[in-house]
Amino acid sequence: MANCRRDFFLPDEDIQFLDNLGLVWGAIQDGNARAVVLHDFPMPPPFIPDKLNLKINLPQDYVGGAALDMFFTDEHVTRADGKSIERLTESNGFDNKKWWQWSRHYPKNTNWRPQINTLATHISYVQHILAQEAGGKTW
Repeated sequence: MANCRRDFFLPDEDIQFLDNLGLVWGAIQDGNARAVVLHDFPMPPPFIPDKLNLKINLPQDYVGGAALDMFFTDEHVTRADGKSIERLTESNGFDNKKWWQWSRHYPKNTNWRPQINTLATHISYVQHILAQEAGGKTW
């Protein structure tokens, strides 16, 4: 079974959202770094693989309103159509695994709203970005 550690506290709203995704997830602490990892996260076509682990880094003061940014996959993703994926780079290890950083940021006119935006906001944004990029958007 996939790692489902709960090394640190998450707000009830985040736990409920994550549980409702129907994926195994963990709140993992590795040294000073913290992240939520979603196991077997579905990737839209034409991305390969079609499932992988998705990591969202959580700043230490996330509960106090710190913004979330970017996302990471535990596999190097490619596209079935052979197109390159821009701004996808190898990242630092986390929890004894290699991760790939997707450098995707909120638009300049969209600010993180502390106490309003949550993991649900960010994961929905990740899904939106992946759908756009699967459809041909470049960064």
